Amino acid sequence: MRRPSSQLIVAVMLAGVLWAVAAAPPTAAALTLAPGSLPWMYTGAGSGSLGTWTTAIRSTSTDAEFALARSGVWVYGDSITRADYGHLAAGLSARGLPSAVDAQGSLPSVPAVERLAARVARQGPPRVLVMATGSNDIYRPTFIAGATRSVRAVVGPTTRVVWVNVFVRRASVGATMQAADLVNTNAVNAATALAPADAVVDWYGYLTKDPARLTTHLRDGVHTTAVGQAARNGLILAAVQG
Repeated sequence: MRRPSSQLIVAVMLAGVLWAVAAAPPTAAALTLAPGSLPWMYTGAGSGSLGTWTTAIRSTSTDAEFALARSGVWVYGDSITRADYGHLAAGLSARGLPSAVDAQGSLPSVPAVERLAARVARQGPPRVLVMATGSNDIYRPTFIAGATRSVRAVVGPTTRVVWVNVFVRRASVGATMQAADLVNTNAVNAATALAPADAVVDWYGYLTKDPARLTTHLRDGVHTTAVGQAARNGLILAAVQG
């Protein structure tokens, strides 16, 4: 039997090290969260595979709008926020709070925090930050705990941080995967509940308090109807103002 070459041994060892580094969840101190840059890592939790978010539609305010909103509210989110932000911005404006948004379809929390960290490095932290990501973390719930801790490290102690928890039970998948969606939803929300935040918007609790809301407030088990948009944004506005 031929012994493996030294080059092969080194290659296998290096591959093992690289896999271990990639698989490790982000730490509390990490401001550059490498797992967020690897879409293929968001799979294997029973809910299927997220795929890539990098080509999904993204809505981003200008640098000038973010600068103005430092005295008001910055909002980071996914496709739910992207669809609902216009309504939320109007509610914030009516309360004298300028706002800016960075929201993209399919975006998980880790790359959202990466984008937040880059903006804070350029422009400084806002007075209030709303993190409405998490629905896409059901595909790898173990990542969100590090992301929630890193948000506080990024913005510092003076920013009011508001996290919005999630409800995901996709109507487009079968019963087995829907059950996994709910298990993973609860894992994401458990991590969010422990976030070093000033407030957590309990969207999940609001929806499940009245089972009828799961159909009147959600159009596909995830995204809001007009009624759901108003309800979710109302909860966010209350949390922003404390």
